[in-house]
Amino acid sequence: MNPLQAWIPLPLLRVSDNALGIRPDGAGLLSVMADPTDRNSVLLLAYADIHYQMAMISEFNWQNTSLGFPLVLGFYDAVEETGNRTYRSTSGSLSGSLRWTGRQMAHAFSLGGGYIRNANEEEGKNAYQWKETESDFFIRSSYAILGRRLGLQFSGISLIGSFEPRVDGLFSASMDTRFPLQFALFGAYDKRGMDLHGVSNTFGGQLISSEAALWEYPHPADLDLSWLAGGSLAVDMFSLEIQRNLSHAYFNRLTGSLALRNQVYDGEAHPDAEGIEMGSLRLAQSLAIRLEMTTSFLPLAMFPVSIAPYFQAAWKFSNTIAGIGFPWSFRMGFSLNY
Repeated sequence: MNPLQAWIPLPLLRVSDNALGIRPDGAGLLSVMADPTDRNSVLLLAYADIHYQMAMISEFNWQNTSLGFPLVLGFYDAVEETGNRTYRSTSGSLSGSLRWTGRQMAHAFSLGGGYIRNANEEEGKNAYQWKETESDFFIRSSYAILGRRLGLQFSGISLIGSFEPRVDGLFSASMDTRFPLQFALFGAYDKRGMDLHGVSNTFGGQLISSEAALWEYPHPADLDLSWLAGGSLAVDMFSLEIQRNLSHAYFNRLTGSLALRNQVYDGEAHPDAEGIEMGSLRLAQSLAIRLEMTTSFLPLAMFPVSIAPYFQAAWKFSNTIAGIGFPWSFRMGFSLNY
């Protein structure tokens, strides 16, 4: 359980309006720990956030299987930047999950709860000095049906003090053709409001915010969404096996995909809402290409953890049709898979 036995350094990068589109805000480490019996395992992703002057805990998950099912203790403490709002979100949670397999599909159910605290940004102060704006206990549950080519996932979360739920749904399917296809339908409802990327004003990123929501469209300031829905169709253009290492970094595979992405939301006639106007609704569409490198690290070879750097470019052709906004968007970063 030594945090410095299996670890790698990582940069802290955020999306920015500068010429590069990214802002280096600090550095951190990814650490994986486990005891000899594998009853306990810990995943830690922490940064020194220079911009907001705090020790950022992006992910801390401690999983224990002594009871016969996974029991996970989680902690999160970081600054969220969404739309025109910047706030510090702190939460701790405890959850348990059950998984069982049928003839064709695997089922997974989880139930948990915890405590969340938010504090809005205050100019001239570090993140630890921002005053609390809200705090409460919450309860969260999820259910998933997963097969070889089909998947259906639901998740829900709400504060205990007031029933104002957040509900996510995601359906996914894939086909093994000459160029493999992936299809997804998604939707979310959030009584307390969310941004165009599916990030909740209260609970932060949820199921669809990392899976399906349009990253290429900026969220207009002063627009709170109670719902959004959409779908995507992607084709894998190529997958190249590399299987080479450079020092401790091992490069497994380079993949490229092309996706047609669509999303509908209530723009409330906001002057900066992008997409094709349909009354108060907006239809945002894009054609996006993604290049991703699957990478593992030799010090973490015994753990199922990989880091995938990626580059994305998108043509927002609904903006071209409507004659509004900038039609191109670019993004780079990495995803953590475990």
